Amino acid sequence: MPFVSQRPKLKLTEEERAWLQRLSRSRSEAAGRVQRAKILLRYHSGDTVSAIAAALRTNRPRVERSIAKALELGVRSALQDLPGRGRRPTLSPEARAWVVALACQKPQELGYAQELWTTRLLAKHVRKQGVAAGHPSLQRLARGTVSKILRANAVQPHKIRYYLEQRDPVFENKMKQVLHVYKQVEIWHKVGAPSELTAVLSFDEKPRIQALENTAPDLPPVPGEHAAVGRDQEYIRHGTLSLLAGIDICGTERSWAWCGTATAVRSSSNSCAGRTPITRRRPAFAWFSTITRRIFPERRGPFWPPYRIVSSSSSRPPMVRG
Repeated sequence: MPFVSQRPKLKLTEEERAWLQRLSRSRSEAAGRVQRAKILLRYHSGDTVSAIAAALRTNRPRVERSIAKALELGVRSALQDLPGRGRRPTLSPEARAWVVALACQKPQELGYAQELWTTRLLAKHVRKQGVAAGHPSLQRLARGTVSKILRANAVQPHKIRYYLEQRDPVFENKMKQVLHVYKQVEIWHKVGAPSELTAVLSFDEKPRIQALENTAPDLPPVPGEHAAVGRDQEYIRHGTLSLLAGIDICGTERSWAWCGTATAVRSSSNSCAGRTPITRRRPAFAWFSTITRRIFPERRGPFWPPYRIVSSSSSRPPMVRG
């Protein structure tokens, strides 16, 4: 007498059957969900557990578990993993929070010479101090787990991102004055500048430019041998210079520039400190700068880029390329 299964039949509505068919043909769903959808469709059509396992190249216990879940919880719940599956987490939320709190401190505050954390250093410190802090589960913490904890909390203690601290208590008033001048220039471009205005100069600065002198003349490129300009790797330092440049943005668009040492720039900056944008009668100028730069209306001169000083009277012979 053939074996007759005592397991009840699976009843599906038209909506559930259409949904399972779409899921069984999906290429973006998880493989486990696709396989469970195929199992339920085959069992609904009358296939046995052994036939389903052979057709889908799986085992009988997996097929039986999927069918039992569908009969007990429903079709849609049967395709989900039940809660509590998998290995229990060994690290408590408190231990993870302690690791993140350590990452938010500097290593120098804890007696290390390093300025920033690395995952190796942080894992080593956690393994040493975890038991004393009340987290014995961190005794075998690996650097990979440290990376996962920091990534989950969006913390990157090995990187530096610069910010600008607001130190000027009257910055808002200065900003309004500068922006007011910008707005005036915009209006003058549309309706024309007043007759008593000579020019509107916008000044900016490039501080601490290295003044370097070549010790040998540059060599031109040689086709087929040297594609780039040859320059001797040795040079002479002449300190740093600061470049001040201005342009008339409301008239002739003529530019001025002045280059000097840091001491000269500092003295010029001190003499102009606190100066506000003004408009006077002829001959006068309306001076303004960018919000974070100072205003230098006293210095004007021919433009000279001091990025590199090249000596024209070098006594050394030309460099020989190897």
